[in-house]
Amino acid sequence: MKNKTRILFGEETTFIGEDPGECSACSTPKGKLHEPGCSLEECPCCHELIIGCGCNCLSPLDATIIIQALYRKFTDLQSAVQAADINSGQSKGKVSYLTHAAMQYLFEHIDQKSRDQLNQTLLNTFPTLIPSFYDENGTGYYTSEQLAKAFGVAVEEIHTRIEALTAAGFTIRHHDPAKLKKRN
Repeated sequence: MKNKTRILFGEETTFIGEDPGECSACSTPKGKLHEPGCSLEECPCCHELIIGCGCNCLSPLDATIIIQALYRKFTDLQSAVQAADINSGQSKGKVSYLTHAAMQYLFEHIDQKSRDQLNQTLLNTFPTLIPSFYDENGTGYYTSEQLAKAFGVAVEEIHTRIEALTAAGFTIRHHDPAKLKKRN
């Protein structure tokens, strides 16, 4: 699927909000992009709310920005579990940005024993997904081909997502002014 461009506020197929001059959830003015993670942003593919749809049609960089914004909204494990549970009925391969953010939050905020159990569940779910090598801390690493096969996507999609995550991380760490935009 070709990456789609985010819809500017006011150009939605289905107008959402009370004030046509600004978004009632993120206060974005008409003609601008919603704040990342806005609960009223429309998906450019299915025209449902983007944070909960499973289209995943945005560029990897836009997807990462939205997932990170949603991640920062979680304040405790219970809220992340609730968000992940709400979207648990999605079909295979159709995971929403909200679910991605919730799962990331859960994985990073649980104790090591629970993290190990989740890793074991991943290995049980994808028995052919065995790390290609381990570092000195025992962390396993996978090849792009392994991930593509396990998740049923093209290798190019894995490469694109890794590049986007790397770019987003570099930009945030190094505050590259050419790539960061000030948000009010």
